[in-house]
Amino acid sequence: MPPSADQLRREARALYATGMSPEAIGLAIGRSPSSVYRWMKADGDWDDIRRSRRTQDPAALLAILDARLAALVDDQELAADAGAWADAIQKISNVRDRIASRLENLPTVLGVLSRFAEWARDDPGVSDEEMRILFGIHEY
Repeated sequence: MPPSADQLRREARALYATGMSPEAIGLAIGRSPSSVYRWMKADGDWDDIRRSRRTQDPAALLAILDARLAALVDDQELAADAGAWADAIQKISNVRDRIASRLENLPTVLGVLSRFAEWARDDPGVSDEEMRILFGIHEY
């Protein structure tokens, strides 16, 4: 049984939250980009969901931590107090390393979750609430 329009819309919304463009989403779900844009306009909150998702993105957090570390290394004022400078670098490095170690298996985990999401999307017994939990968004 092919997915319903509502299921496709939910999938499109979840894909948009991950950063995909409406054009790519249309191709991925077999609908035109104009359908995706209409859904976006009708719901009105897709960009909010995308922003919320980005704040939870570990890769984005790693980039922020890397930039902060680079800034600390170059901070001549803080470097004057060697203890505080070393402490700040150590704390940020520890957090960065913990996050990075958790991301090592990310491609495998995402592959499994993606296949599970496809299965759940096609299962008519999966409720909207379960789909919200699955895709990690507050409004679905």
